[in-house]
Amino acid sequence: MKKLLLKTLRRFGASACIAMAAMAGMTGEAQALSCPSGKVADGGLCYSPPRAGYSCTGAACMEDCRSGYSPSVPGFCHYRGSLTYTEKAYGKHHKSTPHKCLLLYYANCRADYHMDACGICTYKGAWDTTRHTYFREPGISADFSQAFNHIGSTMQATYGSSIGAMQSAYYAAMAEIQKGIDALTLRLFHEAAKLAMAKDLGKSLNKTFVAFKNAKSNADTLNDMKRVLAIVASKKQLADDSAEVKDIANVMLKNAGKFGLLCGTGMYEAFSPGLTSNFPSNLQNSSSGIFAAIGSAVVAGADESIGLIHNCQLDSNGRMQFAVVSTVGGSLGAALIAGGDIGFMWNPGAVGKQGGAYVGMAGAGDIGVGVAGTVSWSVAKGMRGAQNAIPGFSAATGVGVGAQLSLIGGNATILQTFSYKP
Repeated sequence: MKKLLLKTLRRFGASACIAMAAMAGMTGEAQALSCPSGKVADGGLCYSPPRAGYSCTGAACMEDCRSGYSPSVPGFCHYRGSLTYTEKAYGKHHKSTPHKCLLLYYANCRADYHMDACGICTYKGAWDTTRHTYFREPGISADFSQAFNHIGSTMQATYGSSIGAMQSAYYAAMAEIQKGIDALTLRLFHEAAKLAMAKDLGKSLNKTFVAFKNAKSNADTLNDMKRVLAIVASKKQLADDSAEVKDIANVMLKNAGKFGLLCGTGMYEAFSPGLTSNFPSNLQNSSSGIFAAIGSAVVAGADESIGLIHNCQLDSNGRMQFAVVSTVGGSLGAALIAGGDIGFMWNPGAVGKQGGAYVGMAGAGDIGVGVAGTVSWSVAKGMRGAQNAIPGFSAATGVGVGAQLSLIGGNATILQTFSYKP
């Protein structure tokens, strides 16, 4: 049975890996963002260039400090140049040396300086000046296709120090799975997947996946999803409530509202008024998000993805928790076959519980929209108790996307976490 498992995993991994390596652009450096002509990139969006003598952060632009001054309190520049300097003395009067002091002549002091002693010029100008401001038009999304196509090599460069641990975790997970796999367990997984999809979970995922599929047909929505995945692949540490985190959170929560994924009274109204959660109360302790399949970046012959997930609802402090997750071997997106760009995933449990070994079935979770997704359980819950445990689900749309009815297994690693208060 173990030999059959390995054969199945290797056959599946190799076919998906070869196709995805071409799709994900695993060679070369990550490409610069493509802004329209006449626009410049700033913080992941495209803006008109700053006016001469101004610097901008997002839409807000502020006048640069002139020579000798540097920024002090917001909106002001403070003089930090020389307080005095010496002018050369001359023995004869000339139009270039009009200033007489005792028997010698000097050039006039520079602007904002006064000669208090012979040849000694002292600063008499303003110590603080106001910086003028203006607001340029709101930014527009850059075309993130090139950055997204190179997301695999970007992730390797960003999280390179974590790759050894990810490899070890994957091999340990596969060793654990092999210990408990037999014909009975395989049948259990298949039947448990069909049972879960036939109940409330399947109905909820059906609504969500239809909304996700429709949203991806909108070029701006698709580009925004590519953008936030490209950002988390290139930033090893995102600070809570930073400008980048606000951008990521707004995109993810707005879409989650559209997909019916925000749980809790009134939570979704702030992002998508009029929409309600697709998930009943017994499934609200969950997390969801999007992923990008990136081919074999860590373990040869295995599939891999990088995902961005968030909780279904705010925590007790009114914050939304996010996590960047990499999976190796299967499940959250790695069980795709060619042509996919961005997939959707849902998991029971909060984001902090999404790491670790998993096992399940690819192609077993048909949710009624012509999509055969991946259904998976943590190893602890799935090896003998899948029929009593709520599984996770992942799927994607795109030309050539598909999933074989295959056993899958692997490991998920939480690369970083961050939070945002809406």
